[in-house]
Amino acid sequence: MARAAAAQTAVVAMVAAAILLSAANAAASCEQVSSAFGGCVRYIRGKGPLLPGCCDDVRSFANSLTSTDDRRAACSCAKNIVGQAREINAGNFLGLPRMCGIPSFTVILGSC
Repeated sequence: MARAAAAQTAVVAMVAAAILLSAANAAASCEQVSSAFGGCVRYIRGKGPLLPGCCDDVRSFANSLTSTDDRRAACSCAKNIVGQAREINAGNFLGLPRMCGIPSFTVILGSC
């Protein structure tokens, strides 16, 4: 149980760091990226199934990315999150949009 709490704390710290790394005037903030993927944490860690609510949140976020600046900012934040996290399965994280049926968002996360 203590190990799970420590892992959860590590993810929260990683998300906070990603938020701090985002540009203050970025079109899509790292906070928005973290929030969009927040319901997917167990799946992203490889510790649970992909839940429908997770896909709903990611899809809603992907639909909010209307400009090139939005997409670049989201991509940058996603890369920071994956690069800083020890508890994240990068394949699950980057493949999440494809698993949720959002192919355009898969391209955004996979090619930035």
